[in-house]
Amino acid sequence: MDLVIASEATPEAEVLRVLAPVRGRAFVGGRVLTKPPLPGANDWTHRLHRADNNPVSSDTAFSMPAILQYLAMPMFTSYQGGILVAGGRRIELSDWVVKTADRKAVAGKLLARSLYNGQILWERELPNNIEPDQPICALDADRVYLGAGDACRVLAIDAETGKDLPALVISEDANLRVKWLGIDGGRLHVLLGEQLPVRQAFSWMMSAPIPTSGRNRPRPAAPWSRGICTRIVNCGGTRNRQTIDYRTVAVRAGRLSSTARKTRLACLDEHGKALWENRDPAWMEGLTRRPIRNPNTEAVSTLIVGPSGQLQLSLPEIGNGFIFSAVDGKLLWKNAAASPKNFFVGDRFYCPAGVCEGSTGELREKTHFLGGWCGIATWVPALKPAWGTSPSECGRPAESESTPREAWS
Repeated sequence: MDLVIASEATPEAEVLRVLAPVRGRAFVGGRVLTKPPLPGANDWTHRLHRADNNPVSSDTAFSMPAILQYLAMPMFTSYQGGILVAGGRRIELSDWVVKTADRKAVAGKLLARSLYNGQILWERELPNNIEPDQPICALDADRVYLGAGDACRVLAIDAETGKDLPALVISEDANLRVKWLGIDGGRLHVLLGEQLPVRQAFSWMMSAPIPTSGRNRPRPAAPWSRGICTRIVNCGGTRNRQTIDYRTVAVRAGRLSSTARKTRLACLDEHGKALWENRDPAWMEGLTRRPIRNPNTEAVSTLIVGPSGQLQLSLPEIGNGFIFSAVDGKLLWKNAAASPKNFFVGDRFYCPAGVCEGSTGELREKTHFLGGWCGIATWVPALKPAWGTSPSECGRPAESESTPREAWS
């Protein structure tokens, strides 16, 4: 419960039992009681957990078997978007497009819930002319940062009340918009690009129109694939002019990694100084984007930086994945794991074929992913006992034969 009022005769242990962590307040006689975060709880502040795009949580408060805690309306989003968690709140972004006609009531909504009971704290409409499934939103303590649709700025929103705080103006150029943002080490990193058409509001997820009958907000129509659209990286005030894909930008421990289309994989330090780059055309040829058949993965970030010195680059629906050293950019090995079905846990790389040594690709465990084709694979420590142990080949060193074996597909 978020609010408890009780007499002094009420046992304090009972009050704390029902009180929600972090945000909950209990008035017991003349005292005000609060409750700390759940031991082992881990926040989820970006669409893929952190700005490094590695969808792995260290949360040990969650345990198996998973048990339903509450049901709260609305129990669905319109289609894609994002869910962020911190400070006892759950922030939900609901896509402007819809999966079914009955979901248009929540299309284009930004709302906050109490994390522990689902009660809606506030809701408001998302800005016009943004794509909510792109990585343009992050939660930092008590503030929501969200790319605006009307100018090159980042909105700052009070996470408890939903009220606007002073926005951050990134550029006065009327043709630029925020295409990606990430928070790392207390610093906001922003990727800018040209203003482009967006998908039509309240349309079906595969772009066919759906009657709006009430909420109608005309927006420019566009081809489904939004493609590569960004050209300027702003990292702590430093600008680096390259054609950069917003889906292949990640930052971890102050180091910002990105790919420029058919040009390079590069890494900048926290001051924007180049640390390394990899311009080898061999791996670039294996990562040529093609039309997306599955719109669920069209805007998913596919550059992942792990905690033990490796980064992985792949593309949705393409059976090529490349693992590089995050220290110097050297290609270490490759496999057939297409995004978004892979991640790093410590020094291990998890993919549908198994658990591999992050630095070599040597298979350590054979695994079986649960879930559908269109989902994003995630991990928490409680899932570890579910992984199998029978070995089979997963990856190979980059300098070996170039043709993938059937076992990898």
